[in-house]
Amino acid sequence: MTAHADPPAVAVDAHDTHAADELLPGEPHSPAWLPLVGSVVFLVAIVLFVATRPPGKTAEQLSRESQIAAQERAERMRPKTPEAPAAAMAPSAPGAPGGAPRKGG
Repeated sequence: MTAHADPPAVAVDAHDTHAADELLPGEPHSPAWLPLVGSVVFLVAIVLFVATRPPGKTAEQLSRESQIAAQERAERMRPKTPEAPAAAMAPSAPGAPGGAPRKGG
C-alpha cells in the first residue's frame, strides 16, 4: 500500500468561480472620478516636493570649486624637492656631532 493511491482529504479548486471584472453581491461600486483624484493628489505631491527643494549651486560656484580642487590635486602630485643643504647630506666623521657613534666608548 502506498500513500499516493489515497485521495486527498480536502479538495482544492485552483480556479475562481467568478470573473475578475464581476463584483461580489453587496460590494459597492467605486466612482469613476476616484482614480482622477488619486492622480491629481500624486501630481500635486510631486510638484510640492520639487518646489520646496533648496536651490542648487550655480555654474559659477561649481566651476570655482572644480578649479580649486584641480589646483590642490596638482600641488599634491608635484614632486617635492629636498630643502636641506648639500652639506647636511654628506656623511659625518665618526664621533662628530650628528655623526655615527664610535665603537668602544
